[in-house]
This record gives sequence, C-alpha cells and structure tokens, in this order.
Amino acid sequence: MSEKNVLLKMTMEKARLINELITMFLGHEPTKEEKKQFHIMNRLGESIVYFKGDLVGTVKYETDDEPIM
Repeated sequence: MSEKNVLLKMTMEKARLINELITMFLGHEPTKEEKKQFHIMNRLGESIVYFKGDLVGTVKYETDDEPIM
C-alpha cells in the first residue's frame, strides 16, 4: 500500500474514532457549535479529547494494510 493511502486511511480512522467518542460523551450527534467546544490534542497514534478543559478520553488508532474502498 502506498504511503498516501496509509496516511489517508489513518486520518479517516482517527476522525471516525474521535467522532464516536464525542457522540458517546454528548449522547447525540454534535452540532458545529458543540464541536468548537472540544479541544483535540493529536499525538503519534493517539488523540486526546478535552471538553471545556476536562478530559473526555483518549483515542488510539492504527491502520491495517487493506485497500481503501
């Protein structure tokens, strides 16, 4: 798999997991205004999500080598 595909797949997986965490925290799909209240600190292989300064959770992610569909 090319490097571009791996990076794209990792980015898509990271965004999906962060959105799942935020949705679980709020109990519903967040609006644009609600999303602005979250602070996301990205590190290699993980993202730490804060809401108004309080820790919501940590998302860890990695990709597999399957092609993107």
